[in-house]
Formats: sequence, structure tokens, C-alpha cells
Amino acid sequence: MNRILFSSMIILMLIIVFCNSSFARKSPTDKGSIIVDGSFAFSTAGGDLYETNGNKRTSISFVPSISCFMIPGFAFGGEGWLVGNFQEDSRWISWSFGPRVLYFVGGDKPRATAKGSTYAYLDVAFLHTKTTTEYTIRTTQGLSAEMETNKSTTSGDKITLGLGICYMLSDVVGITVKAEGSIEGSKPKDGDSVSGNEFSILGGTIAFLY
Repeated sequence: MNRILFSSMIILMLIIVFCNSSFARKSPTDKGSIIVDGSFAFSTAGGDLYETNGNKRTSISFVPSISCFMIPGFAFGGEGWLVGNFQEDSRWISWSFGPRVLYFVGGDKPRATAKGSTYAYLDVAFLHTKTTTEYTIRTTQGLSAEMETNKSTTSGDKITLGLGICYMLSDVVGITVKAEGSIEGSKPKDGDSVSGNEFSILGGTIAFLY
């Protein structure tokens, strides 16, 4: 938790310092402009493959971020992840936060109007992750049955690399589609470290404040 709070304070201070200037900004990707963006996903899975005792699996993901352009085209900020899976008496919740760097291709060249423009961008994030798992086990002793709840926590770090496209619906608001790969390592409170990788397609909205 201390690492998360420290990272959050540093990122917030940098955004305040670099984005609190009074010079004029000519485009969404100009120095001092602020990016606020996020994506959301919701899904349910059923059938013999995913259901347990007739209960479907529900998944929810939310990925918010805020960044500031330190120089035209290059932005620095923070990104968070909140992912939850729920099924019957079990739930798996993971949250992450850390610094993020973005580069908008051609962002150093002001455009006459942003509306209708398309930007390609690359982003890299370094995230600290914490995952909590809770599940209930039914135990039977003789004629009596008891429900026992178990809880476990793991923590680790994740590096993400994404390549996306932003289409501007107006001079301020746009929509994004991004392909992202990640490498993550985690360690249970009592156990050995494990690692893995993941590939995702994310869609969301973005706002430029300039």
C-alpha cells in the first residue's frame, strides 16, 4: 500500500507542476494539456464450461488514467486497473496503479482543428498489483453442514505495452481502440512467485483538457 500511495503522490505533484502553466495551448497534444481517459468492460459467461451449480460467471473491468503532456506529443501520468470476477460464493478482485508514459505520433505538430483527426499512440505502464480471492467451502460432519470462507492475497508487478488509435469526435473528446500486451509476476503471502502474460483489446473514451 505504501508503494501505491507514494507513486500516486509523485504523479499528482508532477501533473500539478507541469500542467499549471499559463502559456497558450494550440492543440490537444501540446505541452501542458491534460488527458483523462478510461475504458470499461462487462461480461457474463455461462454454459457447461463456465457455470457452477447453475450460476454464471460475471466479469467487470475498469481502467481509468490521467496524464499531462510534458512536451508536445509526450505525456506522463498514472493508470489504474480494477478487475473483478464473481461467481456463486466466490470472488476474485484485482487492483493496480502506477506511472504511465504516452507518445502520440505527430503530436508535436499542431493541427488547424482536432475534430475528425486520428492519432496513433504508444503507451507503457509500470503497475503494482494486489489481488484478493475469496471462496466458500461447504463442509459436512455427520448430519450437520458448515460453510467455511477462505481468503488469500497476492501482490506483484506488471508491465504493459499498448499500441492504440484515437479518433477525435470533437476538438476535446475522442474514442480509442488499443491492443495491449502485459507481463506480470505475483507472489502469494505464503507460496512461490509465479509469472504470466496477457493480451487484451481495449476500447474507451478520452478527453483532452487544454
